[in-house]
Amino acid sequence: MPRSILPTALAIAVALLATPALAEFHFAIDGDYAVNTNDGLRSADSGPHVGVRIGWAFDVPVVDLVLEARGTTINFPSTLAEEKDGWGGFGAQGGFRIGVDIAGLRPALFAHAGYGQTEVDGSDYSELHNGYLIDAGLSTTFTLLPVVGIGAQVAYNWLIEEEHSNTALERNAEWISFGLHLEFRL
Repeated sequence: MPRSILPTALAIAVALLATPALAEFHFAIDGDYAVNTNDGLRSADSGPHVGVRIGWAFDVPVVDLVLEARGTTINFPSTLAEEKDGWGGFGAQGGFRIGVDIAGLRPALFAHAGYGQTEVDGSDYSELHNGYLIDAGLSTTFTLLPVVGIGAQVAYNWLIEEEHSNTALERNAEWISFGLHLEFRL
């Protein structure tokens, strides 16, 4: 008899977790300023990045869990005059945010992993970096309305080389980003 209760309880738990009322659609826009921290992107200066996140927010007791996909621009102005357009690229990642909801304030830890690419064109050369794009950081969001929040985040980012157009310069790129976000939960 006890063995038949366990599968039933498990089936009920799965059905409850799959109920749409326990998950909200999550959409966010990030505006970050990134500071290059090594010479992986040898001529990169600090610059703005813009990102979009979509996913599902699960309200589990005490914990706020968001599973999300993230797309981001990677923009660094160049310190060299011949690289007038600077470093430009993109990233596509999947990840999570986990935190707590304390009276409308949601501090959280987050991490994402995926693919990133950035390149720069000089007067007589081109340099491409691509590979695994990983970030990890902290954020906090204040709920303005039941479906709208505004917040801030800080993260450490890595572009781990999978391929480099100039193997003599091969090195992983790293930067710190900090900024603001606007999020919606529907």
